[in-house]
Amino acid sequence: MSKNHCTALAIHNSYLNDDVINAFLDIVKLQTSFIPQNVLFYQTPLMYSAVENVDDFQILYDGSIGNDAIGHWLCVYYRNETKCVEVYDSLYHTLNDNLFEILDILYPSKSNVVFKSVIKQPDGYSCGVFAIAFATSLLFGRNLSDECYIIDCNNMICKTWTLRNHLNNILVSTLLQPFPTRQSHVAQSTDILSLKNKKIKIIKTKTAIGRKKRKSIINKNIRLHTGEAG
Repeated sequence: MSKNHCTALAIHNSYLNDDVINAFLDIVKLQTSFIPQNVLFYQTPLMYSAVENVDDFQILYDGSIGNDAIGHWLCVYYRNETKCVEVYDSLYHTLNDNLFEILDILYPSKSNVVFKSVIKQPDGYSCGVFAIAFATSLLFGRNLSDECYIIDCNNMICKTWTLRNHLNNILVSTLLQPFPTRQSHVAQSTDILSLKNKKIKIIKTKTAIGRKKRKSIINKNIRLHTGEAG
């Protein structure tokens, strides 16, 4: 899939397919020490590799397979210290047997699985956008229970336009940036954002509220090599 096609899917008022999700994950692998696995592995769960002794996140899919497939994207985060799998889901509070099977393969040492309180999607087709937003917030060490992403309530066509536009910018620039929220943030510890021996720079940006300055750590001069769920 071309970057242009990926970009069009990101900003269109529709489901995100596996190409868009994988394009985002490729950027994560370039900029961090995390190794998210190909979302297409859901078709054959045994293709997933077990993760041991490190923190980890994945974006997982649940649903049918095919050109007209309908399903759902969600984000999970494994904390090695507690052996806990945290589920960040913008729509549901349950997992089916297939997802539990995938979690058993990914995290054989897990002690429990917990659902975390997060903002809910305003429609039936933006789960992919929210799964990516959750993953990005986790990478920047943010507390997702406090994250209130901007929802375009007055936009009758696309209430997630701001978030999709931000995702579009990430795909085009290949730079990870926190998704826009309605509250002012002070950058937290970047322990989670472990960078892989790449040059970084500190950028000062102004928040929409209070115009306070915050520091964001991003990578420099990274380029992406590779180019529906609800």
